[in-house]
Amino acid sequence: MTRSATCILITSLLIAGCDYGEDPLEIVGQLESDRVELTAEYSEPIVERPIAEGDSVAAGDLVVQLDMRRAEARLQEAHARVAQNRALLSQLIEGPRKEQIVAAQASLEGAEQNLAFRETEFERAQSLLDK
Repeated sequence: MTRSATCILITSLLIAGCDYGEDPLEIVGQLESDRVELTAEYSEPIVERPIAEGDSVAAGDLVVQLDMRRAEARLQEAHARVAQNRALLSQLIEGPRKEQIVAAQASLEGAEQNLAFRETEFERAQSLLDK
């Protein structure tokens, strides 16, 4: 046999060994896919999952809906703290209210009277001790 006949025979045998079977589009190999895992920024209970695992998603699609009640409560608490601090700042800038001044003066007068009474009691007890 000549060299060209040998090449034709080997090529014919290789082609005959290729069998497409029932599905001519079947491809053997490993299928690889990209898996993206999302993590929530806040630890809140999940209310709704409109997209199931494995579904295709596009940019901007809602993947998971979290319960926002605790976050809204924290936001309201922060607003209340801001209002409280503003009121405190206003009080510090404007000075104490008249009611607070009157209460402090009354407390001072009561403390002075209590001191005078205790001094009198001490002097009486000292004089009794001396006798």
